[in-house]
Amino acid sequence: MSEQFLRQKHDRLFQFWDTNRDGVIEWADVQAVVEGVSNAFGWAEDSAQKRRLSSATRRWWDDMFAPYAVNGELARDPFVTCLHNWATADRSAFREVLAPAAEAYAAMGDLDGDGTVNEDEYVKVFGSSIQMSEDESRDAFRRLDRDGDGLISVEEFAADTVEYFTATDRAAPGNWLLGPIEPSKA
Repeated sequence: MSEQFLRQKHDRLFQFWDTNRDGVIEWADVQAVVEGVSNAFGWAEDSAQKRRLSSATRRWWDDMFAPYAVNGELARDPFVTCLHNWATADRSAFREVLAPAAEAYAAMGDLDGDGTVNEDEYVKVFGSSIQMSEDESRDAFRRLDRDGDGLISVEEFAADTVEYFTATDRAAPGNWLLGPIEPSKA
């Protein structure tokens, strides 16, 4: 059951990244996510925020997924298996590759520049980009705010991100990174 749950969460990322819904992920899909976020924030093409997000996401793609892609494309099962293997085999290497992307996404949510993400920022940034309702977003924020201080620090966000990809415990706060986990459609 725990392995199935972990794969279900990995499948959720596939669904999020498969922006054109063609059943495969390629770099263009991942770029579309970065473009969508950048456009939502009105970031200029050469802005530091966009460059940071794009660079971190590119590293994640190149290090983890590109080696397993066939003709630049990665279908659902190989994607989920690849992510599962990375997340369960060598967690320190996984964290090293994932940390820059987690930090870039956390910085993206820090709209007032105070080094943290508050509940309203989370709802505005992550709720809309992940297509959660406001209630789901607020619930997710409260679960991801590990110390209950009403703020998610970069460190908390990074821990939540790693936990999303590695935790088999259904009660782990990081499971809410992409909103409520729905039954797998696979």
